[in-house]
Amino acid sequence: MTHGIAFKHCSTPLSDLSLEELRHIIGDLNNLSEQLGCVVFEANGRSKSDLVIFGGNLERFSMLSVARGLDARVFYFQDTKSWWYGGSELLPDIKGIATFLHHQIGSRHCLAFGQSSGGYAALAVGALNPHYDVLACSPQAFSDADVKKSLNISSWINVQSTPNYLLDLQAVYDNSYRTGFAAALFSVSEHLNPSYSYFWMDHLHMAKLALVPSIDVFMAASSNHPMVLQRAPLFSEYLKQLIDASGKRTQVKREIVKKLIMEIKPVVLPEHAPPPGV
Repeated sequence: MTHGIAFKHCSTPLSDLSLEELRHIIGDLNNLSEQLGCVVFEANGRSKSDLVIFGGNLERFSMLSVARGLDARVFYFQDTKSWWYGGSELLPDIKGIATFLHHQIGSRHCLAFGQSSGGYAALAVGALNPHYDVLACSPQAFSDADVKKSLNISSWINVQSTPNYLLDLQAVYDNSYRTGFAAALFSVSEHLNPSYSYFWMDHLHMAKLALVPSIDVFMAASSNHPMVLQRAPLFSEYLKQLIDASGKRTQVKREIVKKLIMEIKPVVLPEHAPPPGV
């Protein structure tokens, strides 16, 4: 336990691990996820940038798979007690995590990454540490329960809401003097979620973030909320490119993300496969 963080350190860089070894480590960490909030993997000395990953709702340590083969030092956070990083016995709240990272990383280049509630955390940390680059997939941007209650929504749709302690990212970014690059990626639809199981109404959050000048918003040809699902190798490749581009102009990083979203194609499940000849 350090800085209020249930913490584990690994001196072996992720770039030294085989895919099978990484899978084994993820399994071991997932078994510890009720007692462990953060794990840090050391770099191999070649990278000038760190990577911070935030696990999303129920993801535990599984998103570590996107860091396969990376040379960077990797900080991975997850909180099974508070999925939106509101603070628990595993981790402080998002402001406390940002302070911890400030002490650990300082002025070094850093890329923050996450999906869903992990995307929210990545963007929040990017506002509180303004020189960080951020890549956030399907992020929540504010506490949306009241907005969703004001809508007349069919009872067939199981709409999910964010907790009331979230930072309003539009307001936080409006008061943050950003020098890093921030990108938020959203799926064009959520029809593979499916809506009768869970539905986040991501476009509410996309519209909110589109009003923030310092966040580039992208829409990908994906059909579900967890757009990293079944695309971990693709995201690993582009995270490496963004890390290698740390310190370069914003336009260079923007072009990398543009290429990423062109690589994202809908995941077609068997029951949703198009008819023959289409």
